[in-house]
Amino acid sequence: MRTYSYKYGDTCRIDISDIETGYYTIESVLAENKVIGVNNKALYNGKNVDLRTKTDYNYTKWFIKKIERDIYTIANADNTRLVLDVNGNEKKNKTNIQLYTFNSTDAQKWIIRKNSDGNYNLIGVGSQKALDINLF
Repeated sequence: MRTYSYKYGDTCRIDISDIETGYYTIESVLAENKVIGVNNKALYNGKNVDLRTKTDYNYTKWFIKKIERDIYTIANADNTRLVLDVNGNEKKNKTNIQLYTFNSTDAQKWIIRKNSDGNYNLIGVGSQKALDINLF
């Protein structure tokens, strides 16, 4: 996972249902049967987030918690202390997305915006970059 400049219709569209606090699978619109997940062997600070084949295991599920109007934290279902984090809160394209212990910084807060096609974009509050899936 990387961040990229935000624009509608980009490859960063994520398919998730109504956004209320709870557990979700975050599916790729571009890669059939692929979801955002982590390697399930160990969870730690700095653990990379990537595309995985969709399963019922918690390492491909996320606890999305609303903290403000359209701002959320996104924690791994296996360890909800570890959240999606923009490495170093960088503002440049291709910044790595990792798991990191929740520390309430803007690097760990996400705007979830619904697109006109019914899909959603995840945009880092600090970086103002959209989550993007590297398919290649």
